[in-house]
Amino acid sequence: MTIYGVWRCSSDMQDQARQVLALEKAGAEKIYGDKITGTFDFNSRPELKKCLEEMQSGDTLLISKLSRLSTFLL
Repeated sequence: MTIYGVWRCSSDMQDQARQVLALEKAGAEKIYGDKITGTFDFNSRPELKKCLEEMQSGDTLLISKLSRLSTFLL
């Protein structure tokens, strides 16, 4: 079983370091992230898509904040 982490920043001006650090502290073994606004569809998030395709039953997905996963899933 693998623990995955996903981060998202809305723009190039934002820094993902705080999210990555939180995911690492929570035990994420593999971390994926995209710099894109949350209003885009799933296909606009290549790293999120890659992460979800790699995950298997029993794996865990960590996010630092629900809005970082994406607003289209809310």
